[in-house]
Amino acid sequence: MVIISNWVHIFVTAVGALVTALAVSHTTNRADYSAIIKEYRSEKDEYKKAYLETFNKYMVAEKQIVELKEQVKKLKKKLEEYQK
Repeated sequence: MVIISNWVHIFVTAVGALVTALAVSHTTNRADYSAIIKEYRSEKDEYKKAYLETFNKYMVAEKQIVELKEQVKKLKKKLEEYQK
């Protein structure tokens, strides 16, 4: 029974050492993760800025289309008046 207890103790100690080594290696790579996250955030901000610029241009174009359609309607009415 003592032999089994010793082997269990050795096995648990080995697993604990392995888990500790993995935890230490994971925390040392955090700087890399934070750099990657910062890069992705800046890239996301660039895409968002480009999208908003494109959306604003689209909205300006939509307003111009509405204004031009109104002008076309007015000119059609004037043309009909002159043809009478």
